[in-house]
Order: sequence, then C-alpha cells, then structure tokens
Amino acid sequence: MNQDGYLTNHCQHCGGGIEFPQDGVGAEIECPHCKRSIKLVMPPAPKEATPSEGQPAPQVQLSPAGLLFLSKFLSPSEIGALGGDQRWSSVLDEHPTAVIAHFLEGGLLEKVTPDLVSLLCTKSSYDLKTLAKERAKERGLPQSGTKPVLARRLAKADPAGMAQLFRGKTYLSCTRVGRGLAERFLEAGAKAQQEAQDQSLAALRQRQVEEACRIVATFEASRVFGRGLGIDWQRYEPTRDSAILRLIFSESLARHAKLDEKALANLRVAAAMMQLWGTNNPRPYLEEGLNYDEVDWSVEAMMLLSRGLGIVGLQAMKSAGIQKVKVLGSGVRGRCLACRSDDQVVYLIDRAPVLPHEVCSCHSGCGCILVAVR
Repeated sequence: MNQDGYLTNHCQHCGGGIEFPQDGVGAEIECPHCKRSIKLVMPPAPKEATPSEGQPAPQVQLSPAGLLFLSKFLSPSEIGALGGDQRWSSVLDEHPTAVIAHFLEGGLLEKVTPDLVSLLCTKSSYDLKTLAKERAKERGLPQSGTKPVLARRLAKADPAGMAQLFRGKTYLSCTRVGRGLAERFLEAGAKAQQEAQDQSLAALRQRQVEEACRIVATFEASRVFGRGLGIDWQRYEPTRDSAILRLIFSESLARHAKLDEKALANLRVAAAMMQLWGTNNPRPYLEEGLNYDEVDWSVEAMMLLSRGLGIVGLQAMKSAGIQKVKVLGSGVRGRCLACRSDDQVVYLIDRAPVLPHEVCSCHSGCGCILVAVR
C-alpha cells in the first residue's frame, strides 16, 4: 500500500496493473485495460524468492514489461545486443541499461563467461552460415546444419578466429531466481494465449465473428508488445477482419466441391483462425480425423483466406480510385488454365477478376496477384 492508502493489484484476465483505494476491496469494476468485469481483491503478501548463493533477494515487484525484458536473458546475451532501446524504454519507463543495473543489483542477472559454442549460438542462423561460407574455401567447412551444429563446427575449425568476434564484450544471464521469474512469466503468457485461441476457435465454430475478433484484440492488448506493426489493439476496429471472416464463411471455390459439409466447415474455421492470429498454419485449428493423404489442408485453407483477402483488397482498390489493374501470374510450372489465361491481362477495375480465381485448380494454390496500372 502506498502513502495515500491505495492498493495495487492486477486484472485476473489480462494481468494489467490496477491501483485502487483500500476501501474498494470487494467491488466489481471494468478493467481499464481489457474492459472485462473483475473483482477488486486484496493484493497477496509479497513472497520472498530464495536467492542464489551470495545474491540478495530481489526487492521489487516486476511489471509484465520488466519480466519480458528479463526473459531475454534466459540465454547469455550481450549488453546492448537486444536492440530497440526506444521500444523497450517506452514500456519499461526507463532506459534498458538502467533496468539491467536494477536486475544486477537485485540478484536477477549476473555476468557470465559463456563457452565459445554458446556464444556462437547467440548469433542468427544466417550469420553462422555466412561465417561458415567465409571459411569454406580455406578450411573446407560445410555450410549446412542447425545453429548448434554450425556453432560447434566453427568453434572446432577456427577457435581463435571465432573467439575474436566476442572479445571485449560483456554477457549477462539470469540467475536461478531470475530464471524462475522469467520462465513462470512466459508459461503464464503461453497459457493465456492458448486460452484466447481456444475461446476464439469456439466462437468461430458458432459463427460469432465479432466475438472472435474481440477475444483476439483483448488478448493482444494485454501483451507488452501486441502482434503486428502499427496496430493499436487498445483501439482495435474489427470492421476489416469481420468482413474477411464473413467472406471466408460464405465464398465457395470449385476445388472444394469434393469436400463434405463437415470438412468444408472445418476448413472455413481454420482459415478464419489464420486471419485472426496471423499464421499460415491451419493444422492446430483442424479437427482430428481429416485425410491428409488426399487433401493438403494448408493449401486449401490459404485459398479460402486469400479469397476473402482478395475481395476486400479489390474493394479497397476501387475506393482508392484505381481505374485499371493487371493480373500477374506466379510463373510456376503446371499452373491451371484459369491462371495461365489471365496472366498479364489488363482489366478495367469493374471487370477485374477476384483472386484467387474461383475455378483455380493449381496444385499448390493460386499464385496470381492484382496490381494497379495506368
């Protein structure tokens, strides 16, 4: 409790921090973050974490942003290598270097000296393959393999050269206490995401499109960094997503005529989930018992999703005043007749075909796109 008699606790749904008068305990209010109904409860008494040997117990309660930042050190990380100082500062309310200093003082982080293989694993797969390529001629080093394989290969082939890449750099990693806090935070986040996905999936199966959009937006708004660039999940407007979802549930493609009613309904829900959650993989949302030998469900779900996106995209072109469009084919061998016939054809906007083509039978899906032309 602060000096003014206020208490601080967190929303039971989204985890957002809430400050309220001490006499408000027991009242039901709307969470200012996720807008769901919650009951104000007395904050739990702070628990003292068991510190690692020789380390003081942390004295501060970390915010979700602080816990997410701490989780970036579950593997050894170089100070300043996380990038996005301004982005982190905006959610941490102070510069990341100051937060790191607090973590070190509180016993949540410690300086470490990782072995060479671990250091190499802090680099991206692209960087490791580039390093392997640079040394391929002189040392005959293969450039394929996973990050750990490439790291071990480079460390063995050129230990001195690899060590030089990390000379003079300081690395930090979570202490036992810090690791426990960070891992519990990530586990809670994964659980919350799974619950939101399950709830939105159930809503879509009932064709409750707006409810599914609301569930996703509420979850994303509760995260430190919501998914997507330039999306304000606190002020999310579901009009576009709702339109795309309705099209997914109403549009028909000739290639799906062979599917029974249950399989097609399942496919529509999976395609809708792909749109809502920004993924290209429909399998987590498909019911069991579908035949994967005869149907590539990933391709078919993407065709339905692309159809909805294509209709909305064409409407947006018309609204923007575009007069003519050209169909650009994928150039892939084995394209169907519909895709081959429309390749490079220019249309007046009111006569432009909706893509993907309704009768497209390309094995890997329609690869045609519309572009504006003068």
